[in-house]
Amino acid sequence: MTESIKQLYERYIKDLSPSDKQQLVDLINQELSPSGSGLPISFQTSQGRAALKLFRTASSYRELVQGIALFPFLVETDFLADLEQVITFNAPETERDQLLERLIWLRRIAKVCREPEPEVTLGDDSDASLNDYQTQLIEYNQLLNRFEERYALSTLTFYQKFQAGHLNEIADFIDWSSLFEMQQGLLDKITEKLEILDL
Repeated sequence: MTESIKQLYERYIKDLSPSDKQQLVDLINQELSPSGSGLPISFQTSQGRAALKLFRTASSYRELVQGIALFPFLVETDFLADLEQVITFNAPETERDQLLERLIWLRRIAKVCREPEPEVTLGDDSDASLNDYQTQLIEYNQLLNRFEERYALSTLTFYQKFQAGHLNEIADFIDWSSLFEMQQGLLDKITEKLEILDL
C-alpha cells in the first residue's frame, strides 16, 4: 500500500500548486467523511477534473488525442480503470453510451502509446518517436504555464488577444505566441503519429 501511495504522489500530487494541494487535502477529508463524493482520487485534483471534463466533451478521436497531449496520464492503466469506474457508477444513464465509446477510443490510443512503434515515414520528423514528441510537449506545456502564471491569463485567451492586436508586441508576448504555435504544431504531429500507428 505504501508504494502505491508514493506512486500516486509522484504521478499526481508532487507538482500541484499549494492551493491545489490544500484543495486535495480538503477533498480527501470529504471523501473520508460519510458524505464523500465517491469519485476516485485521480479525478479530485484540478488536473484530474480538467481531464475528465475534456474526456466528457471530446467529440472526436482527434480531440481525445490532443487531450492526451495535455494530460498524458489519461492513457495510464490506473486512470483508465478509474475512468471506467466513474462511467459505470457515476455517469448519467443518458451519457453512458457516448462515454463508453470515448473510453474505447481512449483505450485504443493507450494501446498504441504502450506498443513499440513500427517503422513509419513521416517526412522530416520520421526519426522522432511518440515519446520524443510527448517529452517535448511536456516541456512546452511547462513553459506555457509559466507565462500563464506570470500574466494571470490562459494561453488561449492571450493568443486570441495578441493576434487581434489588443496586446503590445513585447518580447515575452512574442515568445509566448511562438511557443503556443509550436505547441499546436506538435499536437498535430502527435495526432498524425497516433493515427498512423493505430491503422
